[in-house]
Amino acid sequence: TPNASQNSKKTNGLVGLWSFDGPDLTDKIYDRSSVVNHGYLYNVATSTAKVLGIIGQALNFNGTNAFVKIPYSANYDFGSNNFAISWWEYRTSNTSGLTAILSEDRANGTDSFLLGHHGGSNLEVFMSSNHSTWDIASAKSLGAVTINTWNHFVVTMSGSECTPRPFRINW
Repeated sequence: TPNASQNSKKTNGLVGLWSFDGPDLTDKIYDRSSVVNHGYLYNVATSTAKVLGIIGQALNFNGTNAFVKIPYSANYDFGSNNFAISWWEYRTSNTSGLTAILSEDRANGTDSFLLGHHGGSNLEVFMSSNHSTWDIASAKSLGAVTINTWNHFVVTMSGSECTPRPFRINW
């Protein structure tokens, strides 16, 4: 259901859990991990962004300049640590240029991460360990996003290898 909370899910070891479900989305996007680093919507009203998702609720963006920004936290300074980022996405069209989906809000220097679409349907990952260059991943492609279907994506870091892994779910 759209208002189901993910609060009862396992959060041990997580540095971010944003479900976008009813009670977790008000004036901010509540982080239900132990880190409690809430996100914020940009260029879209909370009231019009809420839509039915594949599991609970999702967010609807305009495809040009709407996105979620997560405030800076040392927890996202991945460095050489192992990690995984996972999300579901449903696109109804492709856009040109670079369109951010999720990024960290770092006032000075390069964000630790940026996930976005670049050049139409291509989904790319940018990650930094030093806040000056995209040394972990610079426009690392997850390939083309299938339109009008749910896509599940996972980006993993194991040792020094950042690996984007697209999973196609025709839902």
